[in-house]
Amino acid sequence: MRYFLQLYLALACCLTGGAALAQGQANIWYFGNGGAGLDFNLRPPGVLTGGALLASEGVATMADSTGRLLFYTNGERIWNREHRVMANGSDLAGHLSARQGVVIVPQPGSKTRYFVFTTDALENRFAKGLRYSVVDMARQSGLGEVTTRNTLLHPLAEENLAATGACGCSNSGRYWVAADRQDRPGILYAYRVDAGGVNPQPVETLLPGVASITFLKFSPAGDRVAFTGLTDSDASVIGIADFDAATGRFSELRLIPVVSRDYHRAVEFSGDGKLLYFTTWSSPQLTQYDLSHASAGEMARTALPLVQRPVYSLNSPQLASDGKIYLSAYDGKQTSMAVLEHPNLKGPASLFRQDAFPGIGAYMLPNFVTSLLYRNELLAQRADAGPDRDVCANEPVRLGSAPDGRLRYSWSTGAHLSDSTVASPEFRYVGAVDRKKTLQYVLTVSDGPCTRRDTVEVTVHPLPRAAISGPRSVCPMVEGVVYQTDAAQGHTFRWRVRGGTVRSGQGTAAVTVDWGPTNAAAWVEVAPVNGIGCVGPPARMPVRVNVELETETPQGPQSVCLNQRAGNAYHVSPASGSVYTWGALGGRVVSGQGSARAVVDWDGTGTKKLWVQEQSVTVDTVCYGVSDTLRVNVFQDPTAIAIDFVTINDEEGTESLVQWRVDGALSAGGATSLQRRAEGSPVWAEVASVPNTRRSRADSGLRGREEVYAYRVVARNGCGEEVASDVHRTIRLRGEADAGEKTLTLRWSPYEGWEEGVLRYQVWRRLDGQADYTLLQEVDGTTLSLPGLNATEGFTHSYRVKAMAAGKPWESWSNSTELSFEHALNIPNIFSPNGDGMNDTFFIPQIELYPDNELVVVNRLGREVFRRSDYRGNWTGGDLSAGVYYYSLYVGKLGRTLKGWVEIVR
Repeated sequence: MRYFLQLYLALACCLTGGAALAQGQANIWYFGNGGAGLDFNLRPPGVLTGGALLASEGVATMADSTGRLLFYTNGERIWNREHRVMANGSDLAGHLSARQGVVIVPQPGSKTRYFVFTTDALENRFAKGLRYSVVDMARQSGLGEVTTRNTLLHPLAEENLAATGACGCSNSGRYWVAADRQDRPGILYAYRVDAGGVNPQPVETLLPGVASITFLKFSPAGDRVAFTGLTDSDASVIGIADFDAATGRFSELRLIPVVSRDYHRAVEFSGDGKLLYFTTWSSPQLTQYDLSHASAGEMARTALPLVQRPVYSLNSPQLASDGKIYLSAYDGKQTSMAVLEHPNLKGPASLFRQDAFPGIGAYMLPNFVTSLLYRNELLAQRADAGPDRDVCANEPVRLGSAPDGRLRYSWSTGAHLSDSTVASPEFRYVGAVDRKKTLQYVLTVSDGPCTRRDTVEVTVHPLPRAAISGPRSVCPMVEGVVYQTDAAQGHTFRWRVRGGTVRSGQGTAAVTVDWGPTNAAAWVEVAPVNGIGCVGPPARMPVRVNVELETETPQGPQSVCLNQRAGNAYHVSPASGSVYTWGALGGRVVSGQGSARAVVDWDGTGTKKLWVQEQSVTVDTVCYGVSDTLRVNVFQDPTAIAIDFVTINDEEGTESLVQWRVDGALSAGGATSLQRRAEGSPVWAEVASVPNTRRSRADSGLRGREEVYAYRVVARNGCGEEVASDVHRTIRLRGEADAGEKTLTLRWSPYEGWEEGVLRYQVWRRLDGQADYTLLQEVDGTTLSLPGLNATEGFTHSYRVKAMAAGKPWESWSNSTELSFEHALNIPNIFSPNGDGMNDTFFIPQIELYPDNELVVVNRLGREVFRRSDYRGNWTGGDLSAGVYYYSLYVGKLGRTLKGWVEIVR
């Protein structure tokens, strides 16, 4: 049985209710001004003295899971277990007169950190608001230290604080703290506390018709909240609302009217959350409400007063870990602790006793995270999915434990269960099971708001299988014939024989059998039994007991590789006393004559034949038989490997891609070797070893601009022989520039390897800042250079060559080569626009390569006479007179301005 607790060790909020049952965090109480307290680690509770607490109202205490005191507080100070003020534990922003002004919340996921929430009091006009401080019990040698103090959550908080761990929440690793504000009446705030700390963004819920709240309590299960307060019409009410611990929202508000106008009203839930108790102070009363009624009116109509004799004051009802509700009572003479002995029972059966602890008491008892007080021993006991089970396929088994009608059950998954909603369903795995299979089932048990989970694993074992080997034809009265099946660890075997007797080996994987007289219906049978007692279906072999033996056909390889034609073993099932004579056509028996196993060397390729004669002599019989002929094919493996192409993947020539194909079959589970060598090297180096199922591989780390690489692919065929592909070579491209002639020449090495050669080469070019290459020219498959390319078409020229295979859809790219040209601007200083067609314009050679230009021309007086962007050399001087002018040519590509003079000659 594996509990989900191990999956949620970091989640301190109840795993959903069962985890709280083992907690003693609410077992120590300190309250009032006299150092009084109660110890609920004892049954009945014991009275504590010596506490250092000074508090007229709100207090809180915290113990560890074993019930050992950790610290307590009045909202202004924190005292450690030695009753001394904790390190940094003074000057908290709470108030000792805040009614429910302090509560302690453990941090989920931590064993030592706690959040102390505080509010200010009416006497101080709620000035300090809702704040929290952090206590780390790992500090000060386990006495604790306040590490963070008085972090503000919201201002003007009322004196009401309630907290829950929310047993029904979808994520049990969180707590919720509820509070309200004096300046925003009718709104209830819920702050989430999880492993990350306190979320400062609250969930806000409007309570329609509620003007103020005077006391606030969560149910132990965290599924409801109850409060006392006033409506918009100033009427006294008890409010009850549902709480969603997944979202932090309140809903389904019901308001129960009450007669009392006493400001000091309080409520508390019974331990099972089904009953609510209401108290007042100056007009003492204790009233029980049944929450099973759907409407507030029905709750009010059926309310039961419980206090039968005068009590001056009755206040601060607080549920304890023993399941009872304790109240502070004052009869005008002394303070005492009253108790409801059975708060889960209705009416007088709840048994109110006023003087349970005479002489101790306080206006307010400690405020706790209510989920720490949730009690349901029944739930804890019934969350039992049962022990892990090992079962055979199709075998039924019962999971879980005895049911209880007060709980709800759910199994996940429900597969193979008779009913996923009962406490103890039947499991049966129906269907084929070829290997051991483990299934996990999660049992969720719920009493309503709280749940508990347990898991169980069921391992389904396949039924064991068996097959018998041994002679199917034996001589009458032969003894000691061996029959066997495959042994398996932990398995036993039940053998039966008809027509003979088992001499030895019963229970094991092999037996010897003594056969009787001639019998045409004899058999041998075995039933396997695995380690957990699963009995598999019996395997039966018919056996012919007769003087005329039906010798079985030899068993062994029927398809033999030519390179493996020697040393092939063949056998028949041996029978005790039989002599075996082997015959071979197309080969020779090299060993084993006379036995049930022979070794044969076969001649060349083709179909061969093999048979065996058997003779057996018993006490009174000679038996004889000849097997059928076994035909054996000896063949040459035709598997071949061919490379489709080798191509350079990147412009720099650092990576290639090789693709190949296989005609035939390679050795199963073997590896294919991709090998490479630089042109001129005699040594092949393996660059990759890939599974035989792969047909391509990239190769990196090349210097494709400097080297030509040869590739081949090597593997082994089904006969284990090495098979190598043809060799393919990459293309290496180089470029030569002639700056004076403003031309360039490309040269490349041939692509080699295609059976039909290269159909053509394509030359691709990219100029300057272009994103992609474009096809420049195609040449035939014998051309390996392209001279005289115009360099003036760009500054930076990048080229790649692609080879196209003849007769196949394959191609191979080269590396890239890049050539750069300056294309300097030589600006003339004279032109003659006379219409003779010669030097008629202010022409600047190669200006078209610099389109991001602007030309400005001025006369001797600095007056602008011409301006043009993207100037192309076509200015004729217009109607300007002959003379010298001054130009300014801005060239964006160069990032500078060229200046000079030019003369117009008319």
